[in-house]
Amino acid sequence: FQSGLEMHCWRWLSAYLLKIDLEPSIKEPAKKEVLMKNCASVFVTFHQSVMDASNKMLLEMKRHNYVTPTNYLELVTGYISMLGDKRKELGDAAKKLRNGLF
Repeated sequence: FQSGLEMHCWRWLSAYLLKIDLEPSIKEPAKKEVLMKNCASVFVTFHQSVMDASNKMLLEMKRHNYVTPTNYLELVTGYISMLGDKRKELGDAAKKLRNGLF
């Protein structure tokens, strides 16, 4: 079951991830594809966790939980935003080390 889910997520996310550039410094298409597959694998884990939590909620609380593709796109957008913030933070720290504290 998971390999089918992984394949579905990979197809769905690859179309979206091709439109954005997660790592601009990577120029080789093969390395970008590996990055996209790894990113898709993380989202497969997210999806599986959400499915497990939804099933648990249904069993314990008798309530259905619906997660739409928009929720996953918001997650990707948030991830990209956080990645940019962390890159800037790391770049600033590296610049400080190279140039001194002032």
